[in-house]
Amino acid sequence: MLILPFFLVVALGQALELKELKKKAEKGDRVAQYQLGMVYDAGIEDAEDTIKEGGWYLKVLDPENAAIVQGAFKAIKENEIKQDKDAAIMWFRKAAKQDLLVAQVALGVACAEKTSEEANKKMAEESYRWFMKAAKHNDPVAFNGLGILLMNGVGVSGDLGKAKEWLKKGADIGYAPAQFNLGQWYVLGPGEAASKIYALDLINGVKALPEKKESADYAKAFKWIRLAADQGYEDAQMHLVMFYLDGLGVEKDVEQAVFFAKKFAESGDLGTQLNLGLMYLNGTGVNRDLKKGFEWVRKSAEQDLERAQLILGELYEQGIGEDADAKLAADWNMKAAKQGSAVAEFRVFLSYVKGQGFEKDEVEAAKWCAKSAQKGYLNAERAMGYLLFDGTGVEKNPGESMVWFKKAADKGDPDSQFMLGAGLFLGKGVEEDYIEAFKWLTLAGEYVPNAKEALSDLNSKITPAQMAEGLKRVDKYKASRGGLR
Repeated sequence: MLILPFFLVVALGQALELKELKKKAEKGDRVAQYQLGMVYDAGIEDAEDTIKEGGWYLKVLDPENAAIVQGAFKAIKENEIKQDKDAAIMWFRKAAKQDLLVAQVALGVACAEKTSEEANKKMAEESYRWFMKAAKHNDPVAFNGLGILLMNGVGVSGDLGKAKEWLKKGADIGYAPAQFNLGQWYVLGPGEAASKIYALDLINGVKALPEKKESADYAKAFKWIRLAADQGYEDAQMHLVMFYLDGLGVEKDVEQAVFFAKKFAESGDLGTQLNLGLMYLNGTGVNRDLKKGFEWVRKSAEQDLERAQLILGELYEQGIGEDADAKLAADWNMKAAKQGSAVAEFRVFLSYVKGQGFEKDEVEAAKWCAKSAQKGYLNAERAMGYLLFDGTGVEKNPGESMVWFKKAADKGDPDSQFMLGAGLFLGKGVEEDYIEAFKWLTLAGEYVPNAKEALSDLNSKITPAQMAEGLKRVDKYKASRGGLR
């Protein structure tokens, strides 16, 4: 008798279950089609998040559909396959066309996610159609999805009034994400898409809400965010702390803010763990305690919250709440960088450049700098310009370097303005243009001593007419930036 190793028995069992699910789906079983779609939609990458987020849906579903969703979660847990969004959409479509409500909702969500990734109008329209079908059955996820689509106006005509109506329908049923998004609608006001608001960095501390606006209705926002928070919805819990801290829609109450921050943080809410850490680090509502602050930030970071990982890297780098440790700082920055943080990617670049935390590696450094620059991070754009200009870690390319200097110069970076101006003056990497060179060197000259010297050389060659045009361009540039340089 052949005895198989235990791990192989488990693997074969999972493969057979998935094979059975596929067989049923291919024969037209709409429940199997939906569940197979869920397996592909989650994959190994998002399995835990899919099941966690899906918990809100289970709370408002009838028993029959809830059982179907729970079956999908079981299939996700038992079949560790690679994520395949296109395959998921294909199977969701098959089940949705057979009038399976949860499949119609899942298809709407999957198409909406595809839209946000690719700004795909066709996908947005399909998402809208399926949400509308599901909305006829009073599905709260469909209500929420329609509200967000109409709010963002991607692929469908934006209708802010109607968006609010749909969100209200989902919120009234008790669907926590819809309650939270409706609260966001009242915070951000008409004309702005709903977005998550988080504590950004140590400098800003926990002050992360947008500036107060006349169009906002904070009292109504507080009502809906409090309802979502009471259900355990993490984003809402974090906002509730912010509202008490700022006195938005409720009387300012720092003690209540601290009470809820501790309560939610201790229950495992990643966002409030981070915010509680920042409250201790900044002494906001509590006695300043760097050690406690560090520990709460670390709890959040260890559970893969990107912003917490970024801040923890900074704490280790500066030796705040714990001894400075370049290796641990670099490691935490790397974790955040792998989640796509442009700031973290730039910090990883610096670690490789300086050989602090990682072994010095100019080629690897340039790769991370490019990732950050491509996301529009100004410091990385400037650095990418220098790397390409000097040929550090990349092939020397003065022309491409000027492209990056131009991006950073347009954002007001004086060093990039100097490099771009000098390039235009000397025809280095870009066609010689005295007027544009005068513009950029004039702007940079307020801050960069070398720019003044270059401008002096240029003035000996430029004509009065060119200088006059250059000054006009300087004024136009400053006006476009509200008077800023």
